[in-house]
Amino acid sequence: TIYPSSSPFFVESGSWKRGLFNSGAALLNLSEQYVLLDYSRGPALAKAQNRLDQTRQTYADNLRQLQLSISESYYAIQLSELRKRIRMAEVFNNDAVREQASALFRSGLVPRVDVLRAEAALLDAETRRLSAIHDHRVARIEREAAAGRLTGDLNELQ
Repeated sequence: TIYPSSSPFFVESGSWKRGLFNSGAALLNLSEQYVLLDYSRGPALAKAQNRLDQTRQTYADNLRQLQLSISESYYAIQLSELRKRIRMAEVFNNDAVREQASALFRSGLVPRVDVLRAEAALLDAETRRLSAIHDHRVARIEREAAAGRLTGDLNELQ
């Protein structure tokens, strides 16, 4: 034993206090192994903090990029919706011009070439309208992909 039997720190060999003494020694041993002041940890901590800051910055950059791509896709949808409306109005106007040209041709006031030109313009307008509808659907799919909500079924976006 370390302490004499008259010492207040003396623990008898069969006593219940022996467990407390042993656990205290284990804690003392643990605290002796843990270095409280280690000058080599400073650069390692600085390096870990730098990596943490870089990771946070990368995360923030990626988040801003995601927000930008989603915003761009929403604006692309709005633009494609406007183009689709413009093309529908163009088809409506060209259909009216074709009807007028057909009526004038039936009454003998214009040659057949004018009716054919009006029909060609109507078909061109219809082609542009279909292209605008396609662009609108593509913009909606790109928005869903940017937001991470794209599923395998693309028919639900129609």
